[in-house]
Amino acid sequence: FGTTAMLSCLSRRGIGFVRPVQLMSRQLSTRCSLILPTHKLQDLRPSLETMDELGRSILTLQHPFALQLGGTLPSVSLSWEEWGPKDGPVVLIVPSLSSGSHVAVTEKNKEDGWWEKMVGPGKWIDTTKYRVISPNVLGSTYGLTSPASINPETGKLYGKFFPQITTADQASLVKLLLDHLQIDRIEAIIGASLGGMIVLQFAVHFADIAEKVVVISSTAKTTAGTVAIRSVQRAAVLADPDLCDGDYREQGKWPTHGMKVARMLGLISYRSRTEFDTRFNHRVRRQEKQKQKQK
Repeated sequence: FGTTAMLSCLSRRGIGFVRPVQLMSRQLSTRCSLILPTHKLQDLRPSLETMDELGRSILTLQHPFALQLGGTLPSVSLSWEEWGPKDGPVVLIVPSLSSGSHVAVTEKNKEDGWWEKMVGPGKWIDTTKYRVISPNVLGSTYGLTSPASINPETGKLYGKFFPQITTADQASLVKLLLDHLQIDRIEAIIGASLGGMIVLQFAVHFADIAEKVVVISSTAKTTAGTVAIRSVQRAAVLADPDLCDGDYREQGKWPTHGMKVARMLGLISYRSRTEFDTRFNHRVRRQEKQKQKQK
């Protein structure tokens, strides 16, 4: 999703000028009326850092994590991956909803990352120059506290009882990771889609940390039309009997059909008029079939 859009923000010499974070923070702050809970790493100790078999570092904060809309998580675990020199300028890459922290190949995980063409030695985000960090976001199933993880208070999956979170909560956890790594300034923070929303929240609440921001295919505010589409997507999932009122894992079932319909609806909102004409215009499709027959 990002190569073309990134070209205006990056150069072979490194991260290019995007926009002063302080200016953008003032403009965006008017849209963030809710107060973000204050989290300080010293208040969340003891914490424990480990590493899994894929080379992802895991930090567990063994203390309640207050949420923007109220309520808390009894403890939070987050994971991340790193590339490049430890003493290099820091570039933070925040994944989208369907992506994890595996941006590029690492020493312990040789599988191609989702941004392999952009991140690596001599590439647009040059890991011989920059210290690149990519965290998994709060609520993601890629190795972090989420509905698919165990609630330490009950010993069962959070499932449908996972509290409502916001992009501000996700940005706050990213800040705690930087505190843990003792990083107080970063060269740039980059995100696309949901990751871009988290980046914008980060720029609002922690404007003195990031020198530059890169936001791709994202927004600071959802439209009424977007909210309407998402409500139909949720209805599609809820209508699937295999959802089992949110207990599908315990029942050994998966709401596959509802998820497929929801995804189809989502994809409609991602397409351009040109692509719709190509895919669904009967005249164009007939012409393509005729060309194939002639071959």
